[in-house]
Amino acid sequence: MTAWRHCREDLYIRNESAATTHEIRVAILDDGRVRHEKTYRLAPGQDGCSVNLLPAGRYTITVTLDGGPSSTATVRVGDTPERTIVAEVADERVTITEGHE
Repeated sequence: MTAWRHCREDLYIRNESAATTHEIRVAILDDGRVRHEKTYRLAPGQDGCSVNLLPAGRYTITVTLDGGPSSTATVRVGDTPERTIVAEVADERVTITEGHE
C-alpha cells in the first residue's frame, strides 16, 4: 500500500526574476511514466505550490524555462518539507533542489 501525504507540498516553484514573467514547464516522471506535467506562468517574484500530487518516492523532474533552457534532477518526495521538489528561476536559469523550509 502506498502512503499518501496530506496537506504537504509536493512541488514548490518560484520566479526570483525582478522584472520578467516566465513560463515554467514541469514534467515529473516515475520510472519513465509521466506522473505530472503542467506549464505554470509566474510573474516576477511569484511562487506557487501543488499539494498531494505524488505518493512518497523518488522522481525525475525536468523543468523547462520559456520553452528553452531546461534542468533535470532526481529528487525524493515524502511527508516532510525536506522531501519537497523545489524549482527556482533566477538569472534566466532553472535550479531544482530537494527540500523547502
